[in-house]
Amino acid sequence: MAPELPQSHPGRLDGDEAREMGIFLKEETPPLDDGDMSCASCGPRGLRSCCLDFCDPRSRLPCLKWMRNYSLEFLTRDVLAGITVALTVIPQGMAYALVAGLPPVYGLYSSFVGPVVYMALGTSKDVTLGPTAVMSLILSAYASSTHPEYAVLLTFTSGLVQTLVAVLQLGFLLNFVSHPVISGFTSGAAVLIAFGQVKDLTGIHVTESHLIPQIIQTVQNVSTVNLADLILGLVCLVVLLVLRQLKGADLLPKDSMTVAQKVRWLLCTASNAIVVIAASLFVFVTIQLGWLPGGFTLVGHVDSGFPPVSLPPLGGFTHNATLIPLTDMAADIKAGFVIVPLLGILESIAIAKAFSRKNRYRIDPTQELLAMGAANLASSFFQSYAITGSFSRTAVNSQSNVATPFGGVFTSLIVVLSLLFLAPAFQYIPKSSLGALIIAAIIFNFDYRLFRQLWKVRKVDLFCMAFTCVMCWVTNAETGIISGIAVSLLLSLAPLASPNMQHRSFRRGRVLLVKFAHGLSFPASEIIVDQFSQLISDSKRNKTRLEHVIVDLGNVWQIDFATVACLAEVELLLRLEGAEMTFIQGSHPVVQTLRRADDVFPNFTHFPTLEEALAVPRTPARLETLELGDDEDIDFADEAEDTV
Repeated sequence: MAPELPQSHPGRLDGDEAREMGIFLKEETPPLDDGDMSCASCGPRGLRSCCLDFCDPRSRLPCLKWMRNYSLEFLTRDVLAGITVALTVIPQGMAYALVAGLPPVYGLYSSFVGPVVYMALGTSKDVTLGPTAVMSLILSAYASSTHPEYAVLLTFTSGLVQTLVAVLQLGFLLNFVSHPVISGFTSGAAVLIAFGQVKDLTGIHVTESHLIPQIIQTVQNVSTVNLADLILGLVCLVVLLVLRQLKGADLLPKDSMTVAQKVRWLLCTASNAIVVIAASLFVFVTIQLGWLPGGFTLVGHVDSGFPPVSLPPLGGFTHNATLIPLTDMAADIKAGFVIVPLLGILESIAIAKAFSRKNRYRIDPTQELLAMGAANLASSFFQSYAITGSFSRTAVNSQSNVATPFGGVFTSLIVVLSLLFLAPAFQYIPKSSLGALIIAAIIFNFDYRLFRQLWKVRKVDLFCMAFTCVMCWVTNAETGIISGIAVSLLLSLAPLASPNMQHRSFRRGRVLLVKFAHGLSFPASEIIVDQFSQLISDSKRNKTRLEHVIVDLGNVWQIDFATVACLAEVELLLRLEGAEMTFIQGSHPVVQTLRRADDVFPNFTHFPTLEEALAVPRTPARLETLELGDDEDIDFADEAEDTV
């Protein structure tokens, strides 16, 4: 039986995916990382020590660790896994390039450099880098078949940003992107990508790039459907979905031959390649025999040979004898310089963590960032568009019992060989088969289970997920994830504007104990003053003489200058009413912050416990006479200094 996948992140990996990733038991695998993960942040060791560790070649070249234990058995496993992944990445890469609006060959250009770089720098034996559906969707907003230079520039800048994030130890910033937002984005993108393939699946001419206009235009042009494309596409889609179900189904008895199990697994794992090859052969035969005069919509000519090696277009590029400078490219890309590397980091790190937990080894998140950044930088010199970790191909790699990241080298070798010798045959690939391939892969990214879980657990998180998903549909994927992150952060910061102040009275209302539920910061400062003013008004209305207000700082883990100033204002208001204000408990940093603010809060008084605060005799502090003109304002700091 396959090992169970730990469900530490509900909603991220469903049961089908867990079974899919665990068909075969793993045998002995050389350790990839025996060190701790403390290098992901500076921690108590300090910045200097962390930087020295980062520059240590032994920690920055993980391949040196597993190479010491490499054996012929590991080589055999890596070769088989590499070839298996190559059978998946070749058709997927060409299909995803079409999603990005690029010629299919760019999907192959993006599939062979990353695995080689990751072999030397990566810490996960399972992760495979290359083109993905969601990344391709994001890039479609910037790239096109006539301007692939935009995609190459984004690959270079993404690698640069990801490398800087690793070197500067800024990976913690990703923690501010919540899981509901990520799932909302991937679910929304799944619908966008799937519906975007309807034009290839049916042959209907669609020019719109946004979901709602796409739907309208598809309905308007439904009479132009190409029946040959539609029938072939539906057949391919059904076959792919059936093979996917067979892959995870327990159809064979436990005592059946392992050969039969492996044959079934191989057919299901290589289903993409098998379906595309079969569809291409069928199209080739129909063309040679003159059947179906209307014909199929084909991929067309694919450039043969190794991609041209050149610098990324940092100086702009020329199109139709017109120079498009870098400044114009940057103005067109805008937020893409941040969104593309961010998405790459989120996808790859999540996949690396999931498979490291499943296969019981450790990864170094900072090293993973460095590996991905270096892979994108290197790929940009080979006409690649931005790459990241692929969940489906990583699952195939893991199921193939890969031993080390060296398996990616064999994947790259097969891709290069296909570019050199198989490119002429790619022109017969029908676009409907690639559309079916994408739909069959992407529809399972819609995380309906998490929608249901969030409905039961927390409606605010459900709102963030649904809002992100809907924004992807009504605008575009880039706006969807940006707005989702913004709304999530606003909802997370909203409690800071509500101090959640609790109070209890002692000694017939003369003593009031006030306690805050969490840290105090500037969004809550005015509310704090208003709440204390309300307590003073309630005391007057109840004809109770308020003499002493004790503020418990036990739950206050931080305090800023604006809050200190507002507490000083409250203290003056209380003295105007003849009451004193003292503070109890609190962490050392919070108390020291209040003590150091003696210019703003000169009357700050603190006691370790409530008993000590109550035991000290009170001194009347009422300001008997304080007359103000009609247009005169109180300067609380000056007034407090004059009356003490």
